[in-house]
Amino acid sequence: MKIVYFSETLPPIRDGVSRTLSYLGETLYRENIDFRFYSPVIPDGALLLRDGEY
Repeated sequence: MKIVYFSETLPPIRDGVSRTLSYLGETLYRENIDFRFYSPVIPDGALLLRDGEY
């Protein structure tokens, strides 16, 4: 299965959407599901999806 999500916000933007997508990404990764997030924002590559500051 392949899944694509489109969102206006991803980390490092801090809001409920990016937090939810962080948890979702962790779950999909753990379940070995191929997924991608696409956004007009280019997140800092040094940050993880959930960097512990949320």
